Order: sequence, then structure tokens, then C-alpha cells
Amino acid sequence: MEYRSIALLGLLASLLFASSTWGGSIQAASAGVTFTIPEPAGLVAMKNASAPYYTFNDDIQKRSGNKLLALMLPPKDAKAADAGELPSPERWFVLFSNVRMSTRSVSVREFRNGRDELIAGLEKSMGGKLVEGVNAKTNAALGELLKERAGAPGDAKLNIGSLMLLGLYAREDSYITYGAVAKVAITADGKTETVPLVMIMSVAVANERLVNVAFYRRMKGREDIDASKADMAAWMQQFLKANR
Repeated sequence: MEYRSIALLGLLASLLFASSTWGGSIQAASAGVTFTIPEPAGLVAMKNASAPYYTFNDDIQKRSGNKLLALMLPPKDAKAADAGELPSPERWFVLFSNVRMSTRSVSVREFRNGRDELIAGLEKSMGGKLVEGVNAKTNAALGELLKERAGAPGDAKLNIGSLMLLGLYAREDSYITYGAVAKVAITADGKTETVPLVMIMSVAVANERLVNVAFYRRMKGREDIDASKADMAAWMQQFLKANR
């Protein structure tokens, strides 16, 4: 489907949210607090914050009251995105902070004491109203992007048809991890394609601030869920070690 290269899945992923060699790391700041963000195995950070792929993700986060801190893709896709193209990666990673919460100091003890309440809130929110909000914000930002690109189809749209919770995978003192599978319908040029998407997401406290992390992968089978869980578990240990 022409224009699927917009990588609508990757752009949506920013809202909801290994065994190979680790890459490097980048520095990103939120409300005066700097984080060291390791590059997950097999992914690298986008460097061009002015590129359409990055600014679109940033726009979606802003519409949700968040600040995008890192967007990481497979090397080939990151290179294309930095050059102004709109790749369609098989897997990707985002890290963002909530602007309203970014100035509030949160200790590990406070996080641990409020962890169960946070989990309950997440479970309650992962339903129809969240899906409607994600769809609305994503398509509003998509409309802005399409206005700037000549030849873009006017009917391009992305919608979550269903969202199935996979459950809570980690309940630690400084982070929680949970998962979901979404069926995402991509419409462009009058044609619609439905793609299953694995989403493994975490809320963590680092440098006394809350951050949100998500690994996303197009789902072909159960192994994609297991691989995404392993990606998150390995990355989280590196991240917390680098931001004590």
C-alpha cells in the first residue's frame, strides 16, 4: 500500500505507551533533569529532531501533554528517518515524560508506596475511551503531516480496532512493566490493512523523575511478545544503572 511508508504504526506507538550487542547511549533532558538513555540491542536513536518522522512523533506526544525524549529504530530505518524519509520499521522504542509531572520529584520509596494505585489506574484506563483518544490525537497529528507532503493521500487514517491486555510482567520497587496487543487498521488510498502490534510498556522512576518507556513490534507470533518482553527487561536494567 503506497504511503504505508509513513510508518503509521510507529507514530501511534508513541502515545501508549536481547541477546545481541548493546549500542551506545544518548543524553536527553526534561525540566532540567538529564537522563542517560541506552540504545537497545539492534536499535539506534534518531539524531535529526527536525525530520518529519521525529516531529510527527513529537507532535503526538505534545497533544497528550508529554515530551518525547528518545525515538529509536533499527539502524537502516533511523538513517532513512534522519534523512527526511518515513520508514516502516518492524520494531521501535520510545521514551517520554509527562510535562505536568516532570517537575515533581518522586523517590523510589514514593513510587513503591504508590505502585499498586498506579497499576490499578493503568488497568482501568486501558479501554475504549483510551483507544478513542489515541485514535483522535494520532489522526489529528497525521493530518498536519499530510498537509506538508505533496502527493499524500487525503484519506490516510490509522485506528485501533481492539486492545487486549497481556497483563503485568514486572512489579519492582522502581518500575512496573505491562503489555498489550492492538489490532491497528491502516487506511490509505481507499485500502485498509490490519496489523497486530505488540506493545510492552513501563513506567519507571529514575533520577527522582517518572518516565514512560515502550517497545513496539509488529506481531507475527508468540515469539514477538517474548522478544519484546526480553528487550524491555534488559534495557530497563541498563537504564536504571545509568541513572542512579
